[in-house]
This record gives sequence, structure tokens and C-alpha cells, in this order.
Amino acid sequence: MSRCEADRILALLSRLMGEVRARPGVAAEMARAEREFFGANPAAPRSDPAALQRFCEWYLLERESEVLGDVPARCLPMEPEEREALATSLVGVFLVRGQAQGEYVVDDLQTGQLYELAEIEDVPLEAGDVLVGRLYDGALDTMFASAALARQRDAIQLAEAFRRDVAGLALDRRLTQAELEHLMFRGRGTGEVEGESGDPPIPLERLEAELERCLDAGGFDTDALPATAISGALRDAPKPGMVADPLLEKIAFDTTVDLALAQRLMLAIWQSHRSAPARSNELQPPDPIRERPNLGESVAERIRTGLARHQGVEELFGEVEEMVGAEPEEAVWAAPHEGGIGDLADEGDLRGLVEEYRWELGERLRDGDAAVLARLVATQCEAAVPVLDLESIDTADLLRLHLQVYLEQPPGERSAAVGEVFAAVSRFFAWAEETQGYALTAPLAEVRSGMVDQVARLEVAGVALTHDAAAGTARPVLLRVVAVQPERIEVARDEEDELLFVPVPERAALSLVVGDLLLGALEVPAPGEGVFHGVVVALPAMAEGLLGG
Repeated sequence: MSRCEADRILALLSRLMGEVRARPGVAAEMARAEREFFGANPAAPRSDPAALQRFCEWYLLERESEVLGDVPARCLPMEPEEREALATSLVGVFLVRGQAQGEYVVDDLQTGQLYELAEIEDVPLEAGDVLVGRLYDGALDTMFASAALARQRDAIQLAEAFRRDVAGLALDRRLTQAELEHLMFRGRGTGEVEGESGDPPIPLERLEAELERCLDAGGFDTDALPATAISGALRDAPKPGMVADPLLEKIAFDTTVDLALAQRLMLAIWQSHRSAPARSNELQPPDPIRERPNLGESVAERIRTGLARHQGVEELFGEVEEMVGAEPEEAVWAAPHEGGIGDLADEGDLRGLVEEYRWELGERLRDGDAAVLARLVATQCEAAVPVLDLESIDTADLLRLHLQVYLEQPPGERSAAVGEVFAAVSRFFAWAEETQGYALTAPLAEVRSGMVDQVARLEVAGVALTHDAAAGTARPVLLRVVAVQPERIEVARDEEDELLFVPVPERAALSLVVGDLLLGALEVPAPGEGVFHGVVVALPAMAEGLLGG
């Protein structure tokens, strides 16, 4: 009988979940809910059908939907008896006390109340077993078990540990199914409850619960920033202070939270994340700059640091005079400042959306996309004025990313590298438009036409203009192409500067257009004449606004 009732509930929940997924705008919310529920065990929905059903129970019966405006089970169409069956369910951790007259007596470990549980077909229970999951009202005041109920054999010690934990939390409510999933199923791919042995380290979920209680007690709004979100930020931070310090500063002014306790708990959470096995799906930072970068990488680094200091282009390229005239392997420049972005990255929604995108795609995420998006986050953090909300990213922000990649690559590889970056960003933006309702097409289109589509010919022009002649008295400058003729071009530094005629190979002339920018060491042997020496880098016209002083 119990099995038939459980199957009936399972079919009902499957039908309701299908109806919810068909609603417009639910996809993004569903992805966030899965991250919240399976945060400690992201592989569970693909490897454990019981875990997936527990998620369905929580999502439909407990979680308030922003899209639907209420808990789904309260607002979806159902028959009255179906609605009643779901409304009277009970989720918790239960200890089997014994069996009498074909039914089991189970103890609700959070409240101490006893319930009668119908036999579970083909699953004999014994006194001392612990059950985790949801019970539903059956006939004659007898409960029946969800098909996703998990069991741990002979787990009296686990039951007592759970009682102590719940008593220490001093909650005035029942634990939700999501909270139980984190407490009882962390890192597991099966439906069994994780038991205790000896004196193991404090579980991460218990530390998160303690932090939540500490913050709640001091008046901190944990609905706006739950302990699980703080834990996620600590997981990704190379140092705990990047997350803890600004949060503690805010707490000190706005709440009466015990700062010393909160600090200890956040440190313990940070350490707990590092003692756990790393997951291959974690967001990784961009690859570090190599110790001996090529010329393009050196110029890119100099542009980055110069822009961060608000330098004008004349001053900026005046500092790279020797670099422009040097052989690539001789140009060794300091990498940009280390650290300092962890506390910035979580201010807007950009990093969170990148993580959500990566989590949602999982194995479907294309090779290289994760590194590109991590670099997008880092580039936005390192900008002179950081823009950390995805919807606020404009053409200049995207241009900065693509320009850096263009300059870092050696000639011959720039076009492919820029194209790969643009494709990765485009896929992420398309996902954000679909799931978040953002309008992100305009800056992408401008960068495509103004930068990405120009890279191939600019590469050809730069290679054709570069030669091995020593720089001599030539000075590094950024020039704008004013006119193009078969064997020479006219260039100028600005509108008021005199025009210079520069001889160029035919291949360069065919690859340049009016408005292009040329970065290189230029010698002026006679009035109105110029000659390039050493390496020359051709840039798109739209980069002038980014590099201009």
C-alpha cells in the first residue's frame, strides 16, 4: 500500500514539475534553485535520482517562486485531495524506535514527536535506523515514506549528533529540505546518510549553520545575504580577508553581531573549503602572466597599468620607448598588481552570473570559455572604474578585453585568439539575455564590427610594417592613418599635428584604412617625412577612445 501511495505522489510531483518548467522565465530561477540545493554536491542531479526527487519536493513544496509569486504547490492547478496530500507532508530526520502491528514507530528528531509509519515494500526497517526525507499523510493517521527517503542503518550516534546540532541552533522552525540536504548529504552521490566516526572535523554545513545563527542573532539580514552565499565567496577567495574584512566592517556599523565569533566562523569555513577535495568545475582565475612575455603581452600590460593610472597616451607610450624598439624576447615588464580583486568581484552580479552559467552548462561548457569569462571578471575589476554588473558592461569594457588579448598574441595568432574570446563572450551574453532578460546585443555588435572583424587585416598590416632596423633616434608614438596610397600612407598624432608621409610596403597599404592606429617607433629624417623602425602594432580606430589621453 505504501509503495502505491509513494508512486502516486511521485507521479504528481513529476507532473507539477513539468508544468513549472514550461512557464516562461522559470529557467533562470530553476538554475539558481539547483545551485542552492545541490551546492555541496553538484553532481547529484545527474548521478542520484533520489536526490533529484528531493529537490523536486523542496522546490514545489517549500521554496517560494519569484516567477509564480508563491510556493508552486500553493498556486498550481490540482485536485483538492492532491493539494491536501502535499500540504500535510513533513520533512525531517527520523529515528526508527520499533515495529508494532505492521507499522513502524518513528521519532521526529527535531521535535521529539512520534509518528506511525507504514511499511515500505521491500525495505525492512530496524530499530536504530535513521531516515532522512519527507513523510506524507496516509490512511488512519499513518504516515508513508517518500520514494526518495534515505536510510542509514544502525545510526543511533548519528541521531544523537543531529539532536545536539539542532539544539545548539536554537531554531524556532523546522529545518527545510534544502538545509537537510546540506547537513546530511554533503559530497555524497548516493541516498545514504553520512555517519560520524571518531572525532572528524566540523562539517562545512554545520559551520554555515552556526554562521547563519550568529548573524541572525545580531540582526543581520540573512535573507539578503545568507551564510551559504558568504561560504561560496570564501570558497573562491585566495585569502579569507578579501571576503571577511569588508563584511565585518559592514556588520560592525549596521548590526550587533558578535564580530569575533563571526570572524572565527568565516575563517573556519574558508579552511574547510580548502580541506575538501577540489571540484573540476570550480571557477579558475586567468592564467598568470609568464615571466618573459612577448612584445604584445608587454604592451598589453603597460596599457592596462597606464589606463588604471589615468595616463595620457603620450606619457603612456613614452615609457615604453625602449620596449617598442626591442626584440620581443628582450621586453620584460612587471605584471599588473597582484590580488585586490576578490573583494571587488562579488559587489555586482557579473561573477555570480558567470558561476551560474558555468554550473548550468556543466560538461557542455566549451573548452576555454571558463578562462575567458574568468578573465572578463578580472578585467572589469582591474579597470580604472570597475563595472561589475553585467547589464552595465559597455562597448569600451568589451573592447578592453579583446584589445588585451589581441596584443598578447604573437602575429599570426591574433585573429584566432580574438575570435575565440568574442565567441565565448557572445555565448555567455546570449545565455544572460535568455535567462535574465538583459539587453546585451548592442556592445557586442559594436565590438564585432569595430574590432573583431578588423583583426585579420590589422595583423597583416602590422607584420608588413615591422622590420629589424634599430630604432636609433626614433620615438614611440601612437599615430592615426589619415590617407592611404599604394606605396605610402599619411599619418598624424592628432588633428592639429602636421601630416607625415611614411613609405610602406604594398601589402601594408592594401591592409590599412583611414582611421587605423599605428603604434611604433617613428623617426622623422626630414620635415613631413617619417620612417618606422622595429616592431609596429596596428590597432582598430575604435581603440583610440580607450587609449587617448
